[in-house]
Amino acid sequence: QGGVRGVLSLPNGIEPEGVILYRHGGGYMGPSPTMSGFCTARLCRESRCAVFVADYRLAPEFPYPAGVEDAARVLAALVDRGAPRERLFVAGDSGGGGLATTLVLAAPAHVRLETPTGVILFSPEVDLRLDQASVTENASRDILPWNIPTSAYLHGVDPSDGYVTATEADLSEFPPTFVAWGGDEMFRDPIRRFVERLDDAGVPHQAHEVDAMFHVFPILMPWADASRRIYRDVAAFVAGRLAEAPPLHPETIDGIRA
Repeated sequence: QGGVRGVLSLPNGIEPEGVILYRHGGGYMGPSPTMSGFCTARLCRESRCAVFVADYRLAPEFPYPAGVEDAARVLAALVDRGAPRERLFVAGDSGGGGLATTLVLAAPAHVRLETPTGVILFSPEVDLRLDQASVTENASRDILPWNIPTSAYLHGVDPSDGYVTATEADLSEFPPTFVAWGGDEMFRDPIRRFVERLDDAGVPHQAHEVDAMFHVFPILMPWADASRRIYRDVAAFVAGRLAEAPPLHPETIDGIRA
């Protein structure tokens, strides 16, 4: 899509009701769309949407804003192929969740941005300063490394810049958002702050903090009851956003598949 390769999942036996552009996690430096394969397949089934996992450019070879440029091109291509903006979602986990917020907040001026109808985030990395209490307090309980790398991605960009740290951004025009995270993860406090900022800005949102769970638990432990509930909640969020959206024609999916 838009010259960016990726992996497309389609719901089995039904026509997709929407399209989700998914940004895989990996600290902005890896790995590939296949890492989130089970998660995106589950997301596809539960949401009844087509899910495209973009194989975006990664640091250190391609620092910010290369990955954001790639995502913006994919969104524009989806609209050009007939997908109504009202049926487009941007989603991501961990660093991919951070990229999803950056895409909405700061698409490069030379790339057309199509604002999605909703944003879906799993344990998003929304503050690259990494100076919040939970980063150290939860280090022994989380799966993340204690020395989370960001410099290769930022490549000199100030980590407090609102374009890369959503907790410092103007969220007044941010789309309706679903966000889920674990109470024992290192990113807990910045995600809580992000949710507070959404609330302050009047952005419709659903926030789910799950006690005693770690970073991206719905992806790493999808069989857990807590994870199953999160996927069901995502499906309800998507259905709510699509309730009054214009139709998604089968020809559009044929174009995306091509």
